[in-house]
Amino acid sequence: MISVVLPVYNNASQLRELITELKNVLLEIAKPYEIILVDDASTDHSLEISKQLHKEFNSVKVIALPQNGGQHKAIYKGLQKAKGEWIVIMDADGQDDPHTLKALYESSQNGYDAVLVERKNRKSNLMDKITNLLFYFLWQSLGQKRANPKASNFGIYAKSLIEAILAAKFPPYSMQLITLKLNAPMTFVKGEHKASPHSSYSFKKRWQLARNAYFLYAYKSLKRFLFIGVVFILLANSILVRYLLKGHTNLKYPFLDAVLISVFILKGAFFLFLFFSVYNIKKDNLKID
Repeated sequence: MISVVLPVYNNASQLRELITELKNVLLEIAKPYEIILVDDASTDHSLEISKQLHKEFNSVKVIALPQNGGQHKAIYKGLQKAKGEWIVIMDADGQDDPHTLKALYESSQNGYDAVLVERKNRKSNLMDKITNLLFYFLWQSLGQKRANPKASNFGIYAKSLIEAILAAKFPPYSMQLITLKLNAPMTFVKGEHKASPHSSYSFKKRWQLARNAYFLYAYKSLKRFLFIGVVFILLANSILVRYLLKGHTNLKYPFLDAVLISVFILKGAFFLFLFFSVYNIKKDNLKID
């Protein structure tokens, strides 16, 4: 069986069309399936449409969360109820193409526990692209296994991998990073990214998710942030001391020294901020019941 988990939040306008398209693709794969719609306390008619789809199709299951907990909590709740040998995670806002499921399933039969979609042309605004690249740059700075910055959560996962994630109580902020942490075999298939009408992720929310991901998936490596920050601060101080001892007029390139001091201080402060803001997170606050 294949289980498809879709977190739903205010997706009333495209939900019926998406489920119809999704069912047609699943029929082509010719495996028993279930579609789990997890309504995250939508304020539109998404829950009513989900319940109607459940009445029309036995394969559609509905989970209604009493209050809005965010996309990743909704996914987690869906994973807890999924019964399939293979479990698909995809968005319900139309940015993930259901037709990619066939390629995902075919690749999963080649010995992989996770097959994720690598978005060929990510249709996001400039801020989203910058924060995404920054996240993965800092991830590599922590000395972690190399990750694919174009990967999305949209993918298919073996039941055994999902059970390991649930047992560890890892919120699915990034299925790619969880899979790397658990050393599970993984590959990617290329897929189109359809632009979503709007993103509910502000810069602040993106930072909070990134901070939580660093804490959960790379906690032991956080000291690298501390080390890098201290090194930059020491470099800035060494240049500043030389600047003060020799005096402004005795330096060959006083402007360059001033720039280097500023850059090193800013970089040092940035990495120290990352370390302490992530280090101070309490793990209990990130658990999903």
